[in-house]
Amino acid sequence: MKKKLVRTFLLALAIVLAVALPYQALKTLDSYQAYEDSRAYSNLRLRSIGDAKKYAAGVKRYKEFKDKVEEYVIAAKESGAESKAWVRYEVDIENRAVPVSLMRVLLDNARHGEQYYFDPTELEITSPVYVNEAGQGIQSLLTEDGAELGSKVLVTLKGTYMVFQRQ
Repeated sequence: MKKKLVRTFLLALAIVLAVALPYQALKTLDSYQAYEDSRAYSNLRLRSIGDAKKYAAGVKRYKEFKDKVEEYVIAAKESGAESKAWVRYEVDIENRAVPVSLMRVLLDNARHGEQYYFDPTELEITSPVYVNEAGQGIQSLLTEDGAELGSKVLVTLKGTYMVFQRQ
């Protein structure tokens, strides 16, 4: 009888466990899924907060830049500096032999000041080279026709020279 009672108890326990274990596993999986959803939402929210902060910082930088530009525009208008007040001269010097002593003057004229501005697109300074019939470049102080260059360099200077004229 004792064996029968143990068997019955084990059978009842097996039936209870057969029902309770899958139920508990299902509840555990549902709970884990809820945890994962909550964690994903939390991560998304944190990322959104970070994106919002980055956006706000970008907006702040843009407003600061815009304010600086507006200050500059106001100062430019007050000084009378309008685009029509600048006279433009195109500079196109190509491979011109210039004495070394005049290079200082040429380079000084390519500077900026309050009333003038030089916008260079090309500046090249080279010593003269004569190319012989064999195609070899020979450093020389003589031109192709034999005339002496002396202490000169070849200069190529291109750009726009702008001069401000008050009206």
